Amino acid sequence: MNYHSIRHEIVTELEIKKSRFITWVSPICSQAEAEQIIAAARQRWPGATHYCFAWIIKEPVMERCSDDGEPSGTAGLPILTTLKKRGLENIVAVVVRYFGGTLLGASGLIRAYADSVRNALDQADIVKYEEGLLIRLVIEYPDLGLIQHRFLFSPEVVVESINY
Repeated sequence: MNYHSIRHEIVTELEIKKSRFITWVSPICSQAEAEQIIAAARQRWPGATHYCFAWIIKEPVMERCSDDGEPSGTAGLPILTTLKKRGLENIVAVVVRYFGGTLLGASGLIRAYADSVRNALDQADIVKYEEGLLIRLVIEYPDLGLIQHRFLFSPEVVVESINY
């Protein structure tokens, strides 16, 4: 199960025509985690006009997005599309909008939500997660050379520690 995601959560903010767009992206492993982040955003930034989001989970494959009252297709889908274009999985992005008094129009909203997520991802540490197997070997000293030669010096093997 190899995939790309972000190492740590990140929060960024953009102001577009006096509207504040606060973006919170976070790595997740389940739908429950995504829902917790979305609920936490509502508590962390109370009184916002919209809490739009998208999330993608690798296994089982699931994705969701929400416009949260913005015109259909102008918030959640641009957020989701931005995550997909970056090839990211096991991630949630919540964009909190405080309306600034100026209507942005459909194309302006699409651009604003996508730009907000792009801005956050540009500042995030993108990492590749690779499925692996943790093996603990206990061997006799005379066998050490053989094990090192066959396994430990292979580029596919990552040695966490060696204790003598």
